[in-house]
Amino acid sequence: MVEEYYHLDGGTEVDSEELVIERAKNLKQAITENPYCHLLSQWRFEHETQLVSECLGIEIECDGVPHNNEYGIQYREQIALCVPADDKNLVEVLALRKDFPILMHQNDTPPETPLSLCLYFESAVTALRTWTPQSFLRRIKWWLESSSKGQLHLSNQPVEQLFFTTKYELVLPSNYDEIRENPDNKLVILPTPERPDHGITFILGQANTDALKSVDLLDFTLPEVIQGRIFRSPSTLGELVNLLLTRDIDLIECLKNQIHELIGDEGSQSDEQSAFTVIFLKIPIVREQGQRPERVEKKAFLLNEGYLTIAESMGLSFKSPTDSKYYRETTLSEGNLNMEGNWIQYPIFPMEVLYFNDSERARKQSGIENPGPKGVIIGAGSLGSALWNIWSRSGWGEWIIIDNDHIKPHNLSRHIAIDHEVGIPKSDLLSALNKSIYGGSSTVTPIYADACDYSNHEVTGALNKSELIIDVSTTVEYPRLSSTSDEVGRHISTYITPQGGSAVLFIEDAGRQYRLRTLEAQYFRAVINEAWGENHIEVNASEFWSGASCRDISTVLPYSKIITHAGNIAEQIQERSVNDGTFIGIWSRNTENGAINFYEIQPSKEQSFDFGNLTLYIDEGVLDKLKHHRRDRLPRETGGILLGYYDLNVNMVVVVDCLPAPEDSAASETMFERGIEGLSNSVQDASIKTAGQVRYIGEWHSHPDGCSSNPSSHDILQLTELASAMHDEGLPSLVLIIAEDGFTILQGRVE
Repeated sequence: MVEEYYHLDGGTEVDSEELVIERAKNLKQAITENPYCHLLSQWRFEHETQLVSECLGIEIECDGVPHNNEYGIQYREQIALCVPADDKNLVEVLALRKDFPILMHQNDTPPETPLSLCLYFESAVTALRTWTPQSFLRRIKWWLESSSKGQLHLSNQPVEQLFFTTKYELVLPSNYDEIRENPDNKLVILPTPERPDHGITFILGQANTDALKSVDLLDFTLPEVIQGRIFRSPSTLGELVNLLLTRDIDLIECLKNQIHELIGDEGSQSDEQSAFTVIFLKIPIVREQGQRPERVEKKAFLLNEGYLTIAESMGLSFKSPTDSKYYRETTLSEGNLNMEGNWIQYPIFPMEVLYFNDSERARKQSGIENPGPKGVIIGAGSLGSALWNIWSRSGWGEWIIIDNDHIKPHNLSRHIAIDHEVGIPKSDLLSALNKSIYGGSSTVTPIYADACDYSNHEVTGALNKSELIIDVSTTVEYPRLSSTSDEVGRHISTYITPQGGSAVLFIEDAGRQYRLRTLEAQYFRAVINEAWGENHIEVNASEFWSGASCRDISTVLPYSKIITHAGNIAEQIQERSVNDGTFIGIWSRNTENGAINFYEIQPSKEQSFDFGNLTLYIDEGVLDKLKHHRRDRLPRETGGILLGYYDLNVNMVVVVDCLPAPEDSAASETMFERGIEGLSNSVQDASIKTAGQVRYIGEWHSHPDGCSSNPSSHDILQLTELASAMHDEGLPSLVLIIAEDGFTILQGRVE
């Protein structure tokens, strides 16, 4: 039997000395030095006088090819090596024998042309990194010998697909199955602009206007197939049917069953708006007979005909002349199926099938197992929108967004909003963006309101029913207000310091024994006393006016600092919120080298004292510090001042810290008189470090062993004097007495 070989049309045969592409010259030299390769001919290919490629025809001998192997590879094969002029592309390997077998790991080529061997698993740029003519020839020999033994496709490689991929894509909604089940949904296909590589993406969605041509969808899950040769994409419906028959899949039977189901017993009226049909195939692929499918290949084929027209052409239905409705052909058999109808030549447009994400897919792609809370985010500004964007795109959480601000032009410098969204409420913007990401499979509920307005039933309803409430309002109002309520859920609060150097995170415990109020106070105490707190909350001196109002002042802060901290905070909240414990954390970043230092504060329990008009809060960390100062000065009395803050909006005073006795204080076993040396500077330092939040709020002193914490007549006098002094500010005076048996807190007020 005489073998027949392809001739490469369009090329000009040249001598070896006429090769000009450097890779072709080097490859020719390697061929002459290789005992298994024999150079047969050379061709040059040009387009409009521009050199495209040079091809070397060789005969290669493979000792490792078994005689009469079942795969059809021969000991000697004629191969064309096409070297492109662009050295960024791989050399193409074409099998010139016309009956060369179609196997796995071949590239898509047009019919009646040489088959193209796929030699590399990696991309061209990766393969070229170590490519040499010598290793390339060995690779061809390895491909032929491995294919002849059925060993080319490794067991740890994914199973091969059934069809070659195309440059065309059909993107389905994330809730495609839900949409498809409703027969009232009108589906349309919208193409995106053609890309430079001539690929096009088509979007399948629901019609928002009757003017759009609808699409009929025929959706099939086919029987499983064993991996094998990869098929070129068929160009007609008849080719698709015949191609699947080679893998024992009867697409006609599938079409008949589904079309008859769609037509129904009552027949179906033709819809003039129905101009297209999509045949959507889901094909389970197994590695070997009897194994479980390792992948389900999804492929779609677009036809420029409605399904009723296709059905009539195939003989699957007929059109009644009386009512112009289509009815099922109930007498259908192989004998009367119209195998010569127009349907055989209907052009089909092959498309890869992709899906828009839903939350579950997004979590899988992000490596997140926990679906997240049903929660509330308070504040949709720069940091709030960045955190939500991270969580939403990774499918974590179902969110209600509470914010009473809208997008202004200056927000665009550090917000996820874009220009045409100026004027839109920030909560509405995040809701709309979520719909753009997930379609109808995930929703964000916007509430345009002040989260501190507990008279708003929409606000309180969201706060009361949510598992987790994340405050990103960047003010103290909401965290302090929420701490007064027993009805709302567990809270987290986070913010970035004014100059963007640090991020702060407070997490309440699941039982809310440690509320944001006390976590804030203990954080302030650490800022005052720890070395890292020296410039931690340094006020941003750079501000700009963003509007006409005297309150329209914004700080100068680059978006890079927001994003840097947002990524870390988002991860920390995801990781730590699944635990029931409380947490105070600070991350300080060195902008010169990007290094981040982490500081954690171990929270202490809080105690409260109701004075009627005010509630005082003090944590055990302050009390332990007072006890230490007392023990350190025994047997003498000692004392100092209390630092903290009043918040009359929520009728509370919070003790943050205590300062020890100044050096000029006078003390004995029965008396203490506080001095003033250095005290003013210490108070001012605490105020500066906390951006003016912490101030002087009262006095403390100790009683010696054997004495209770009950106030003496001298203590009452001191309280009266302090009350008079504080009356000028309209605030009560505070005196704390620490003794061996405990402590007493007194409040004095001028009526």
